[in-house]
Amino acid sequence: MSETILTAVWAGAAIILAIGIFLYCRYWSKQGANLSSQSGYVTPYVSVLSRLVLYLLSRLGAPYFFGRLYISGLQNMAFGNEKQRYIICPNHQFEHDVAVVSYLIGARRWRFLADIEQVRGWRAPWMAWLGVIPVETENLRARVASMNSVVTALEREPGTSFIIFPQGRLVKDNSLARKDFNTGPVIIAGRAAKATGDNFALLPMYIEYVTDPAKASLGQRLLAFCGIKREFCGRTVYGCRVQIAKPIPVKADEERSKDEIVDELFQAMTALQNGT
Repeated sequence: MSETILTAVWAGAAIILAIGIFLYCRYWSKQGANLSSQSGYVTPYVSVLSRLVLYLLSRLGAPYFFGRLYISGLQNMAFGNEKQRYIICPNHQFEHDVAVVSYLIGARRWRFLADIEQVRGWRAPWMAWLGVIPVETENLRARVASMNSVVTALEREPGTSFIIFPQGRLVKDNSLARKDFNTGPVIIAGRAAKATGDNFALLPMYIEYVTDPAKASLGQRLLAFCGIKREFCGRTVYGCRVQIAKPIPVKADEERSKDEIVDELFQAMTALQNGT
């Protein structure tokens, strides 16, 4: 093949790649616009690429932003059986708590619920790409519609698990109060189990950030010595502890009341917080 033909082939390939990237970005930009304006909007799919990118970013960013991660109870998050699916229920202290959860989940199929205010602006295409389902937390009708969307997504996407913050809001002092825990996760789990025939369980997860500078790693001390700031959502943390309790199964024909199951979830979270 002559040099001229080879150059033309490479140029053509580059043009096709550029057009493909442009169309891909344009597509997700439109999805982001829908996501930031429609509570309960569900993107058509969550690509392996998006999950892999978030996983790699969380893996690479964890040592920088979080410091060392201390994880206990990982055996309670067993993803070996596709019919066993989870509604992962972490406490909610920072907007980017989900990055910690994605570190643990890896590139497995999952989506998460987020306040619609957190997915607007430059974040919208990125959040759409990751499979976020938005919710207007102050609007009861919108919350119900979002729960319907979650169940629809779980029914449509075999093997997908879901992350939802049961407190429904940021609690920056990390205090756990029963009144903050809502029945949304229980409703979603029960309805999804009925719609899919799969086993669903709430997975209590407690996240706590280390704020003592004495716990800083050698790398973090080096960054501080060089004057490099690494604030994470307005705070500088020096580690992160993640504790996972045993799953709480929720059946399609559940005999317990929703409040009883939320009580069990709250007690499990409190036990994790207290180290019992």
